[in-house]
Amino acid sequence: MTVRKFLGKEGRTTIPYPIRERLGWEEGDIISFTEMEDGSVLITQEILCDGCEDLYDNPKNNEPDQAEEKLTLQDALDGLTEQEQREALIYLTMKWAAQQAGASRR
Repeated sequence: MTVRKFLGKEGRTTIPYPIRERLGWEEGDIISFTEMEDGSVLITQEILCDGCEDLYDNPKNNEPDQAEEKLTLQDALDGLTEQEQREALIYLTMKWAAQQAGASRR
């Protein structure tokens, strides 16, 4: 599928809805841009934690007697490589900045 878009003010553009829908990309997802040797740009969705959804979607993790099995943020961060920690920091910084920008518009 090829979709042509204009590059707008400050280098902004929108990833077309049909592509986002097909790839499962949603608001708040982190994407990276990698310049390739041939001059093209690879756009990739960043996954910071494989299987994290299972930690929150699993009903047994919400039961009081299973509290000791819950993963804390510190546990999750400690289990990441240095590169993954860096990516998590970037993700959280971007998420915080987006929330601050939204709050300042109100």
